[in-house]
Amino acid sequence: MHDSHQATKYFIKFQQLASHVQWGKATLCRQAYNGLANESRIHGPPRQAEYIIRLRKLIQAIDAQYWE
Repeated sequence: MHDSHQATKYFIKFQQLASHVQWGKATLCRQAYNGLANESRIHGPPRQAEYIIRLRKLIQAIDAQYWE
């Protein structure tokens, strides 16, 4: 992957590590959010389990724009 794929790399690594723990979805969402760079935390912490999917898509879009 290119340097411009930092968010994608983060979420791939996060999913790899998440598969090794027995945490609930809400905890995983909060940990995914907490691991983001401060400038990527624009929507506040997650409130529901499905949020991680929306969060991933949003952060990857922001990351792609940054690297253009």
